[in-house]
Amino acid sequence: PKAPPNCYPADVVLDLLHTLAVDLLSPSPSITLEAITTLYSLTDTHVFVDWVVASPVATFELLMLGLIKRVSEKGIQVAERATAIFLKLNANEDIQFRLQEPAHASALRAVFLTLVLIMNFARTSIEKQPSAEKAVNVLCKWTFRPSGLAAFWNSKVNMAQVVSGCSHLVDELLKQQSDCSDQLSIIGSVAGVLDNLVGNTEYCKWLAVRPDVLGVIMKLCLQMARYEDPSCSEEVQGAGIEVIRSHTDVKVIRECMLESIRPHPESLLACLG
Repeated sequence: PKAPPNCYPADVVLDLLHTLAVDLLSPSPSITLEAITTLYSLTDTHVFVDWVVASPVATFELLMLGLIKRVSEKGIQVAERATAIFLKLNANEDIQFRLQEPAHASALRAVFLTLVLIMNFARTSIEKQPSAEKAVNVLCKWTFRPSGLAAFWNSKVNMAQVVSGCSHLVDELLKQQSDCSDQLSIIGSVAGVLDNLVGNTEYCKWLAVRPDVLGVIMKLCLQMARYEDPSCSEEVQGAGIEVIRSHTDVKVIRECMLESIRPHPESLLACLG
């Protein structure tokens, strides 16, 4: 692999990365904690991501699978740090392209499943909401690119859980009296994910036979479209209306909407009007 410029000799750094990746999967809690702590310290620099991108197939695979395994660790310190490292790496476009290489097909599916898992962490604990919000941001970046969107759909993740996680996050955000700029960033990512998904024909066909999921999306959009807050209601309302538009533009979804969902289409048309 080509090493990033102005760094330590490649063999030394790649050996270190490989050792840490192996240690992540160690049955020894102390070894795992040391590996996670070291990796967490290394993520402070963008050069770390460059080295991960440049790592051999085996090292890259072990690192991703090790982090995925430790995201669900019972020990809070290990789980939190593994989640932070996992999200930082997967937010990087070069890492995303590397994951789409055929050699990492199984790891890619595990990455998507873990992103959805982290998104839904917010249901169990308010402390985990920041990680859930970052997971939505990462998913928005993934699904923005056609190749990333196709990979996400082909990974066979539970799309109902994706929609449910998005709905829960927005619901919680609109209840809180949090900073408006933070609210808008996350709501923008949620709207982005929902908008991006309808760019996939197979997803649209699936959604057209799942009026329960489509109903959750439309209820969420109406909640946003009716949101009243002097500081940011216009942006939140706009995001909700844009998602309604993107979905009603797709014929199979529109037909499902007219036939079966509640709230009744008149409510949606009133918002669009």
